[in-house]
Amino acid sequence: MGREVRRVALDFDHPLNEVWPGFVRQDGAEFPPCPDCRWGRNETIMDRLFPSPRDDRSTGLSREAYAVDQTFYPHQIGGPLAEVLAWCDKLGQVEVDMLVEERRIGLRTHWDRVELPEPYEINKYGDPVRFEFVRNDRPSPSAAEVNAGNGRGAGMFHDYHHDGLSRWLLVKHRCKLLGIEMECATCKGHCDIATYEERAAEEAASEAWKPTDPPAGDGWQLWETVSEGSPISPAFATDVDLAQWCTENKCTVNGPMRSFDAALAFVRSGWAPSFLGANGQITDGMTFIGEREAGEVSPNEQ
Repeated sequence: MGREVRRVALDFDHPLNEVWPGFVRQDGAEFPPCPDCRWGRNETIMDRLFPSPRDDRSTGLSREAYAVDQTFYPHQIGGPLAEVLAWCDKLGQVEVDMLVEERRIGLRTHWDRVELPEPYEINKYGDPVRFEFVRNDRPSPSAAEVNAGNGRGAGMFHDYHHDGLSRWLLVKHRCKLLGIEMECATCKGHCDIATYEERAAEEAASEAWKPTDPPAGDGWQLWETVSEGSPISPAFATDVDLAQWCTENKCTVNGPMRSFDAALAFVRSGWAPSFLGANGQITDGMTFIGEREAGEVSPNEQ
């Protein structure tokens, strides 16, 4: 995720800051929703006061798995016993160990970041893989520590906080431990009804999809890759013109480039991540790459 320079046609006029449609996989066929796993969401006081049209959507879950899923957080339960019944802060050690191995908690403490040598592999998003995480020999945190970090008043964005993916992994893991079938028996977890042939055809069409690049040409244009990809500058006739634009407009996550030489060096390098760590501090990738390539960063500052 970051910024890249693309060579596009000079008359390319796709709206700025709008994702290029050629990079977006189009939705496939719509199958009818499964009627047997529409368990509903109108279970708390807030749900009843502010019902949503999505409250009766199919979940793809068995009734038992839905019960596990919908009792994770207190607000999902409601009522005076919500915090007693919710299990987001009542994990067992086996569940904590699973979260560590899945790199959902302890990423800064129980995994070591190892820099990889060039040439870098390119991941499915088109970004270079510059490092990997290796599990160190520190034992997993205790269940008591993790549970204390997820109770009332614990706050967010700490090393043991549960996000949406962690919650889903915990639901799956707890269902497995309890011998509960996760998927709805009717739709097999798909949330909709389709024959094997219909689903196979849809999957084949999805696999056959390939992204379409914008029209290539002699122009120089800056793109962001935090989303699927969208242009954030006009197309310019020369790299010099694009570099000048980068010094006058917000192009990094922090604002314009600080110097023309650094901007030109970045444009000619072609890519930078959104952020980089340098000298114990976090800086935006365009500034760091540009100033390094332009010789404005000394070796001991890298």
